[in-house]
Amino acid sequence: MRLGATIAFAAITFALISPATLRAEDDALPEPTFDSLRVTEATLPVHVKLVKGLHTVSRQPRVFYATPEPAKLGPPELPEALVAVVRRLGRASRKAHQSFQADGGQSGSLLWFEYADGVPSGFEGWIEAYLWGGDEHGPSPDHPENVYVLERLVVVVSFPRGDAGGEWVKSWLRRFGLPASRWSPERAKVAGRIVGAQDAGRFDDALAALDAAPELESDSGFLCFLRGELGMQKGDYALSERGYRAALELHRTRVSPLTEGTRWACLDGLGADLVLQHKLDAALPVLEKAVALGRAAKHEGWSTALYNLACVHGLKGRWKECHAALSAAIEADPLWKEPAKSDPDLADALKRPEIAKLVE
Repeated sequence: MRLGATIAFAAITFALISPATLRAEDDALPEPTFDSLRVTEATLPVHVKLVKGLHTVSRQPRVFYATPEPAKLGPPELPEALVAVVRRLGRASRKAHQSFQADGGQSGSLLWFEYADGVPSGFEGWIEAYLWGGDEHGPSPDHPENVYVLERLVVVVSFPRGDAGGEWVKSWLRRFGLPASRWSPERAKVAGRIVGAQDAGRFDDALAALDAAPELESDSGFLCFLRGELGMQKGDYALSERGYRAALELHRTRVSPLTEGTRWACLDGLGADLVLQHKLDAALPVLEKAVALGRAAKHEGWSTALYNLACVHGLKGRWKECHAALSAAIEADPLWKEPAKSDPDLADALKRPEIAKLVE
């Protein structure tokens, strides 16, 4: 078998969310629609109230609300691929906004837009560049907006960082499966410390930082995901399994929904964990989900789950299924031929002529 690649922090913070992906969690929680995103007075907690007007921290959300047609807005320097995406999108068929203020906080706004013909894949690159500026890699104090792109909807949250009203609005969005992460200076500091230590290869230091903040990890799918990644990097597969499972459970219950990319990485990593622990029956459905999600979204390295699926079938003596999975993995990436030739997990499978032929 082969381990999947670790996903970088910046790559998983924001991603296109498919409602089909959300429904695949097999729960009865509501699906986001244009109408269901509207907040009613009865829904508000006592410390948050609706206020009139459009109150965004920076001007970009206001401009976009006035002209929700990206081709007319810029930014002027765009990669050719994004130019093509922007030209296909057109103007929003519907738009809405609501503004909120928490006790002792500033006013901010929730804005959402519906595009009748759907939002093309790649549009999140444009809206992030537009809201945050071409050199930004995420929200900043001057441009704190969070943006979520679905199949037909674009949702923007504009509040000062850590504002109680904004944090409540994000909790409202989490009910619909949007990966609206909690933010506080403490959370940002802990996450930065963990990622910094991880990037430097100081995995024990990163785990120590996680262990020192159990109250933050308990409701953060991202921090649980990092525990899974750190366990994998240390070769502690039981630890890694616990981290990935915790992240996926927080996603399932919508306590802390994951981005599509992070959810795929959890499934991919968990599947590898289970194979390494020889929990083959448990690994099969996890790897099948990782394959389905990875193939649909074309995540880099998604065929690793296909290859590992072939290994599981090979270890279980399921030759027909092994042949199908290995054939699909090689079709997705011909480089799988070489590791397959010497992989002990496929040794018995390669004694079968039809499977051996795949790696010739």
